[in-house]
Amino acid sequence: LPSRPMEIYDGAIPSGNSVSLDNLLRLSSLTGKERYAELAGRMAARFSSRIESNPIAYTHFLSGLDFGFGPSSEVVICSPGDERGAEGMLSSLHEQYLPRTVTLVVSTEGTKRDLNIISPFTKDMKPVGDTATAYVCTGHSCRRPVTDIHEMLDLLKTDGYNSGIFTAEEKNGKD
Repeated sequence: LPSRPMEIYDGAIPSGNSVSLDNLLRLSSLTGKERYAELAGRMAARFSSRIESNPIAYTHFLSGLDFGFGPSSEVVICSPGDERGAEGMLSSLHEQYLPRTVTLVVSTEGTKRDLNIISPFTKDMKPVGDTATAYVCTGHSCRRPVTDIHEMLDLLKTDGYNSGIFTAEEKNGKD
């Protein structure tokens, strides 16, 4: 072909451009760097007329836009020692449907140093005592640190847009 087509159609496998949009928006959320969100915005503007004419064909792209329009959350889990201390919190997050949430784990001094460079908003975060600690943030503005899994999920739930989170009692009552 004399030129490469810019494909965004999402079939059984999302298009590369749809995945790129989602990744750019998540990188912006993880790092706080607006340049990634700006690139995603330019991509969305470029394809907007095609998407508007047939939105059902661009489901992954629209999912990325949903993340971009937010609100979204960042969860930073600080674990004393290695990642095993954070396993309970991570498992609880992975059991939930949280399409607008990104997660970072700080488990060693090495990862803390690296993460401070990539995500400067995590600089002052540390475990409380000798327990894995979660910081639930929106737009890099964080709430008080919590060490209890249920409190972490409650903080996410109170944002109102994470409707996929239920307590065990609520879930049993909905079945």
